[in-house]
Amino acid sequence: MSSVWLPIVLGIYLVMVLFTAYSLVNNIFLWRNRGYNIEFEGTVVTESRLEGLAYHTVEQSDDASWVVLFHSWGRNSSRMALQCQIYIDRGYNLLLVDAPGHGRSKWVPVVTGMRYAEVTSRICEKHNIKPVIAHGLSFGSITSLLFMEGRSLHALVLEALPNNFRDLYEGFFRVLPMPRFLLFWIPILFLSLKDLTPYEPNTTLERVNCPVFLLHGQKDKMLPLQNHHPLSLKKLEGKQVTEWIVPDAPHSRLAEHPEYATRLNEFLNSL
Repeated sequence: MSSVWLPIVLGIYLVMVLFTAYSLVNNIFLWRNRGYNIEFEGTVVTESRLEGLAYHTVEQSDDASWVVLFHSWGRNSSRMALQCQIYIDRGYNLLLVDAPGHGRSKWVPVVTGMRYAEVTSRICEKHNIKPVIAHGLSFGSITSLLFMEGRSLHALVLEALPNNFRDLYEGFFRVLPMPRFLLFWIPILFLSLKDLTPYEPNTTLERVNCPVFLLHGQKDKMLPLQNHHPLSLKKLEGKQVTEWIVPDAPHSRLAEHPEYATRLNEFLNSL
């Protein structure tokens, strides 16, 4: 009996390993990405592509300042629609970019925040966009910090920011339907293959030189508040920081809170 079941068990385990490994480096939610629309009343939304990345621009006037918005892992730019409306109401121009392998962007073998930030920078250069605010959600908040490097921003808005990659991978195991005790070695292996310290928020936060609005959901199960938010705040000591622990908010749904628009507007008014 064992000789019959052994290859079956090993085959199942191999499928689990491949699924888990892929989910840590790429978007597994392909079916919920491409079919979306970005529309805002009274504005013209233009869709374009550069280096395989799809992006949308909303240009309200030639004189308006620009906000760049980065969405969360497994989603697309429409995830930032509620945030966009607040900026539109204030007269900003917007740039929304689908991450590699997300939304309408081209599939790539490995998705990284660095690639997301680099191509977005080239999109800004192509259109002579000089962003004053970078606004990111979860994976997008990591990208916002990478996008910040080498430029002078007026502000950063960071929602559901992971503090470090090890705890970020732990968070994946909380939401993936996979037994951690069988697969715990996969993120450990990934982190040992390359030194990612220069790209982690707990490193890049030290180089922040503009006001920051740091938000985290009180009921974030993927990235528990106590494992990430206090550590990020500590890295921002001595800097101009506005924090908000969003009551009862789960991961990546902070903008649905009824006080969200008021809180974001208060931060923007303080700049």
